[in-house]
Amino acid sequence: MKKVFCLLPLLALGGCVTDDTSASSRPSKDELICIDSGFVPGTIEFSQCLATAKIARKTAEDLEKERQKEQEKRDTISASLANEICIEFARKRMPYPVIRNQTVHNISGGYRQTIRVSFELDEPGTSYSSRSAQCIIRGREVVDFKIT
Repeated sequence: MKKVFCLLPLLALGGCVTDDTSASSRPSKDELICIDSGFVPGTIEFSQCLATAKIARKTAEDLEKERQKEQEKRDTISASLANEICIEFARKRMPYPVIRNQTVHNISGGYRQTIRVSFELDEPGTSYSSRSAQCIIRGREVVDFKIT
């Protein structure tokens, strides 16, 4: 029983201890690279390592951005091909059989294109029915679609 009473003050003090590892006191990825490479924080060599790591990271980011731009340039299609892709995609998703395409509107161009299309539909019990759809295309892929 004495052991329990002796441990109570220690447990109470243990609750007062806080973890002081805030985000600002944690080392950055660059600092971790330099520490793992054996450099000691606060030295000139550590500062040089940080500068080198920052340049390497920035260069890698720039190369990735350039690669992404090149891929977008390669994957950019014409407005007419984007329209064809959207029409084919939308026709398969119309709630009723399509009688004919009514209009095609290419809203914007480039790698990401927004296309609106309208169809006349064969809806039972009506003399005339139409629906519109909007496709958002990146490259050759429909990434968003809705029927209005």
